Amino acid sequence: MRGFYQLGAFVYRFRWGVLALWGAILIFSAIFAPDLSGRLKGGGFEGSNSEAERVQNVMSEEFGVSPAALTVVFTGNGLDARGEQFQDAQDRALEEVGEMDEVRYVASYANSKDGRFISKDGEKSYAIVAFSVSIDQARNVVAEVREKVRSEELNTYVTGAPAVYQDLEAASNEDVQRAEKYAFPFAVVILVFAFGTLVAAGVPVVIGGASVLTSLAIIYFFAGAYDMSVFVLTLSTMLGLGLGIDYALFFVSRFREELEDYSTAEAVPRTVATAGRSIFFSGTAVLVGLSGLLFFPFMFMRSIGFAGVIVVFVSVVAALTFLPALLGVIGPRVNRLGIRRRGGATGAGFWSRSAEVVMRRPLVVILLVAGILAALLFPVGHMKVGIPEATVLPRSTSRAPGTTC
Repeated sequence: MRGFYQLGAFVYRFRWGVLALWGAILIFSAIFAPDLSGRLKGGGFEGSNSEAERVQNVMSEEFGVSPAALTVVFTGNGLDARGEQFQDAQDRALEEVGEMDEVRYVASYANSKDGRFISKDGEKSYAIVAFSVSIDQARNVVAEVREKVRSEELNTYVTGAPAVYQDLEAASNEDVQRAEKYAFPFAVVILVFAFGTLVAAGVPVVIGGASVLTSLAIIYFFAGAYDMSVFVLTLSTMLGLGLGIDYALFFVSRFREELEDYSTAEAVPRTVATAGRSIFFSGTAVLVGLSGLLFFPFMFMRSIGFAGVIVVFVSVVAALTFLPALLGVIGPRVNRLGIRRRGGATGAGFWSRSAEVVMRRPLVVILLVAGILAALLFPVGHMKVGIPEATVLPRSTSRAPGTTC
């Protein structure tokens, strides 16, 4: 505990320097974090040395066959898919696609007369756009393909592995934006209710945001050297916000209690020695657990483990340096802008009354909670586990109608 107390005293003594350092880190992170999605990759659900992977490598090297392919679905609002009008419109839509450098060939009913390219009702048709490049390289031209296959006579939908991974990346970016738009305000409301003051409620949000931004920037640089899954973006945002706010909530609560008996100069190191110590060991336990994912042979799992380790590490460091430095500057002002009266440490508030109820009827509470948990576990028996595919995407993506067709 003495070591954590000394850490808190050091951070308080050089609080302005610590804040300046974190300010520089956040400015630096804000430059690179937004570009992370461009470095992430799709797939990663197969082992790096699996039989399927080895066969695919042979096919790519010896025969030039890439697993990257798009399916373009055409519907004609009642037109006969085998008819001249439908096929001419389809050929015009595919003409420019076939001339792209990345495209190896385009297969359709027009150049094969294979009836399998026509739907059972005879009103839909599809074409296969095979690439000579990897899935990740094909991902980069999905938007171009979608633009080129647009037709005035036909409705066109583009699906396939590259399109799915591209849409997953877009969905991840939208999730991050949605978190910024909805999660932060919601978190502020909860924190205001918990603390009763706007200043105290704002501190955890700042720490959570700083943890996410810094983590994404660090992952950006590692993604330039190692393959990282597109799912890293959503995971990092979710985990960073949760841990950052959770640790700060715990820390700020303890700091306010210490302020009742000590000055800011003493309250900061005492808080680091108690709440900070708990945060350190809690984060270490989470970090060790997530590090186990680094030993999986799948890029997807390794990415999740690596991103989790980075986010937890940054969240703990922020809680032990940035947070105490910030509170050292704010001091007693952390209790300003109150919206409700704060109860004393031993007051009979909601949580105190709840604890009394639990202690009076412990067996009843145990049975009640166990019943609720059992009910929540019921859906697990019907859970289907598998590799993410097009069905995990929102129905609003252009992939959805194509897959349905």
